[in-house]
Amino acid sequence: MSTRLRRSHLRRLIGVCVALLALAGTAGASSAAAPVVTDLGVLPGGSFSWALDINNRSDAVGYSETADGSVHAVLWAKGAVKDLGTLPGQTYSSAQAVNERGQIVGYGIASSGHAQAFLWEAGVMKPLPNPAGFTDALAYGVNGRGQAVGFGVTGAGEVRAVLWQGGSAIDLGTLPGGDFSNAPDINDRGQIVGYSSVAGGSVHAVMWQNGTIRDLGTLPGQTESYARGINNAGQIVGQGAPASYQFQGLQWQRGSLVDLGRIDGQNTDAESINERGWIVGYDGDAPWNVHALFWHNGVVTDLGPGIAFAINDAGLAVGQSNDRAVLWQLG
Repeated sequence: MSTRLRRSHLRRLIGVCVALLALAGTAGASSAAAPVVTDLGVLPGGSFSWALDINNRSDAVGYSETADGSVHAVLWAKGAVKDLGTLPGQTYSSAQAVNERGQIVGYGIASSGHAQAFLWEAGVMKPLPNPAGFTDALAYGVNGRGQAVGFGVTGAGEVRAVLWQGGSAIDLGTLPGGDFSNAPDINDRGQIVGYSSVAGGSVHAVMWQNGTIRDLGTLPGQTESYARGINNAGQIVGQGAPASYQFQGLQWQRGSLVDLGRIDGQNTDAESINERGWIVGYDGDAPWNVHALFWHNGVVTDLGPGIAFAINDAGLAVGQSNDRAVLWQLG
């Protein structure tokens, strides 16, 4: 990624996610035994892998170390792991999302440090265009219509949420007075969720719809919020934080904002929600001491060590545990 990317933005866009690996707890906790966890495996010769998304065909995507120590985007399907490779000139790639058509989006990084978004389809990885004036772009979500979202970096080092559709890349902008934004997810209705800075420097969860950005607000007493995922019913999940930055999982539904509850950590993050309203995420109390979480019918269940990033409509969730891509059967 460009060295001109502002460090403060990196802390909020990517560093926030790493810092959040000190994550959350109370209310409605389940004492039920955690479900069986299946190791999805790694590429031959690799030692680690992470699964970041899964569709309703049970295709999972993410990344894996290779035999030579590099990292490549991968697809897990029908019991096998497939190396998706990299774009020409790149040394790293990561698959971030997959839709029901098998279209996969993600990004790669070249030796220069610049990032390039990609679309993988029918065995071919193609670069997604940068918006005019942008030097870097990373795709994080894709819907059933093939619209992709993520963020990019301008030549001046500004970070902006990006929408890719119809062969074009669109700068989605920020809330009034803001100087950066990110869009991690989009549903089949074209509703896009993410977050934007506001005047004064705090960050609020947002939704973009029909070219308009809307501030989703924060819980009383909190100063920041982040939207991570959205389903086709418009239910949104993410997290919020007071000035102390003890994050808690949140859900936005029909105009209401609800604290999802914790187990026993300092911070919680809700990452994904399926069409049944089932939610997965993670919590923890020290860097890398994290546990995957599952929210269902007002009850939060500890899935054991790891992070759950996505859940499909059958209740199959994917993520990582002990630095290996894993699948939880929750349905």
